[in-house]
Amino acid sequence: MARDPSPRDAREAIRLFQLGILVLPALSLALVLGRGSTVRDAVFVALLVGTLPILSLAQLPLLTRERVERLSAYVGSIVTLLFLGSVGLILGALGPGLEAMGLRPVLGLSDLQTAGILTGGIAALGLAFWLAGEVWDLEESAILAELIPRNARERSLFVLLSLAAGVGEEVAYRGYLVAVLGGLFEGPWIAAVVSSLAFSLLHAYQGGLGILRSGLIGFFFAAAFILQGSLWPIIVVHVVVDLFSGFILGPRMLLKDTPPT
Repeated sequence: MARDPSPRDAREAIRLFQLGILVLPALSLALVLGRGSTVRDAVFVALLVGTLPILSLAQLPLLTRERVERLSAYVGSIVTLLFLGSVGLILGALGPGLEAMGLRPVLGLSDLQTAGILTGGIAALGLAFWLAGEVWDLEESAILAELIPRNARERSLFVLLSLAAGVGEEVAYRGYLVAVLGGLFEGPWIAAVVSSLAFSLLHAYQGGLGILRSGLIGFFFAAAFILQGSLWPIIVVHVVVDLFSGFILGPRMLLKDTPPT
């Protein structure tokens, strides 16, 4: 039976939710007055780096292993990610431009090279986290395990979720955010760090390991975008990583967590 959150958990969630809402106008105003941002960019940047990460933290006290509903979580995430990607695409086209967001129409050999390097780097990172987990007996979040698809319907939706995450998160957090913040702070590397920190907190449901891992992967993606200038290979690698996690690593995690009979 699913348990209800405790009054303390509920109060903590409400406090973080209120903070996330208050951050939106405060950070927007700071970007407009302090950095000369347009209002539309300031509001969306504040949403991406302030409000959404805090709201991700706000949901943690309310989540338990028993209360996770995968289909609802998948659909809600798909809608949110497509919304963020669409807004990022529109505002990016109005602001820095699609070229600055790495959405150039022509793909080349350098895109394949970038995809290969990213894939190798993320594989090495994943191996390092696995070894650390084995050595120090670190455990993944129970919520992360509960979100792994179990049946054909869930797997179909998980494919859509992976595609939405690869496109939506990369357009918003790499293409748009790095381009806009790079202009506001006169250089892309501060933007890479800020976007990666926000990206890591969006994955707070994955626990401490997941936050660290997501932040490092986000910085790899941002660095590849800055150095190579194309978003396409990053989108592809992001989708592949999510699919691999859901269909290959996920079932192994479930087998490991299943008690012997």
